[in-house]
Amino acid sequence: MTVTSTLARGTPREASAAVRAVEVRMLAGMSEAEQASALRILEGMICSLRDGADAGQ
Repeated sequence: MTVTSTLARGTPREASAAVRAVEVRMLAGMSEAEQASALRILEGMICSLRDGADAGQ
C-alpha cells in the first residue's frame, strides 16, 4: 500500500505510521544540522499552509 492510498483509505493510525516512515526516509543520511534546518523549513511551510487555510475561511 502506498502512502497516498494509506492516507486516503487507512485509519488515522495507519496514515500516521505511513507519514512517519516517509519522514524517516527523508531524514536518513542527513547530519543533525541538516535535520534541524529541514525541520525549520517544514515548520515554516506548515505555518504557511495554516495561514492560507485561515485566509480562505
